[in-house]
Amino acid sequence: MKRHQVLSVTFAICLLFVTGCWDRTELNDLAILLGWGMDIEDNGTYLGTAQIVVPSKVSTGSQGGGSGQAYYIETATGTDVTQVAQNMQTKVSRQLFAGHRRDLFIGEALAKRGVDHIMDEFSRNPDVRLRTDIFVVKGGTANNLLKTPTPLEKMPALAALKLHQQIGGLGDVALANFLIDASTEGSSPTLPVMEMISGSHEQDDGPTDETSQKRFAYAGRAVFDKDLKLIGYLNPQEAKDAFWVKGQLKFLTITGFVPQGKGTVSLDLTKLGKTIRPSLRGEHITLSVVLTGQGMIRENNTDLDLAQAKNLQIAEDAFDKETEKQVQQVITKVQKQYKADIFGFGESIIHKKYPYQWKVLKKNWETEFPKADVAVKVHLSVKRVGLTGPSLHLKENQIKK
Repeated sequence: MKRHQVLSVTFAICLLFVTGCWDRTELNDLAILLGWGMDIEDNGTYLGTAQIVVPSKVSTGSQGGGSGQAYYIETATGTDVTQVAQNMQTKVSRQLFAGHRRDLFIGEALAKRGVDHIMDEFSRNPDVRLRTDIFVVKGGTANNLLKTPTPLEKMPALAALKLHQQIGGLGDVALANFLIDASTEGSSPTLPVMEMISGSHEQDDGPTDETSQKRFAYAGRAVFDKDLKLIGYLNPQEAKDAFWVKGQLKFLTITGFVPQGKGTVSLDLTKLGKTIRPSLRGEHITLSVVLTGQGMIRENNTDLDLAQAKNLQIAEDAFDKETEKQVQQVITKVQKQYKADIFGFGESIIHKKYPYQWKVLKKNWETEFPKADVAVKVHLSVKRVGLTGPSLHLKENQIKK
């Protein structure tokens, strides 16, 4: 009997130390954020916009969801991100939860003023993951973009992320990459850009009637200086070329004119590579950039039979020359117009080969980078030409063998 009493007392004491999940928060007590935007008002205060999931409106399997919008927008102002969130919480019946947030948006006015004061919360908050996409809203505000519905996605925030991924961007690490570049000496960060555009859609009832409707589209990259202030933009094609040089592009489709074939050829590239070799002679800096890629012919509008090795070589040479010119123009634009090393030439390339010289160069890299000579060479190879060599609509006597 004594043994049972001892066990009972021991068990009762153990229960005192087993508290369970006393601080848990139930799922139906959370307001899940998928998108978050920051703008700055005329008086200098921040305007925060949250895109919050409405669970009852989200489709679940074959049963479907409720009718109506799957999200709602809430806003608040404050002197920093934390105060904005706290002021917003006073309007939301559930606890704001950013653990599933996919996108951050920054209005152009705030980006030009500088984003250094809002970045700390995005990296310090333990409830927020760094695998987040982040955009600058060109010519507009984050508030307006987050209010804009999209036809294919229930949540506009998810549409922005997918748009970025569809053009070959590393969408889920954009925030992490920005923070790395911002904290690296000699490097200038960039962010992907969304832009509000006027679209058209057909009315569901009655005859076709095109009406103006605001939508958003991917619009390239925003370039920031060392103080994290927006200084300019790269268009979508320039942005792709820049990220090819940086080694952060997953795939690329290019179209080149082939003079010998009197037409254009389009090529899908999936294996993209880059090699950069620096050279220092006194104070003169030279960088040799070699870009490589492999892919397949997507479209052939020439009279060349690309199944023939000599014709395929002609197309590859045309691709190489045109791409070299295009990439060279992007590098020159960034060097001369923005004077910002968005490619990481200094820290990632020169520092590795010339660590001692870099200690001196990095102090004045903003003035040294624009003076560097950068030469670009491109080597593209076609591994597949598709089902046919020449275009099927051409007659036999029109095809160049």
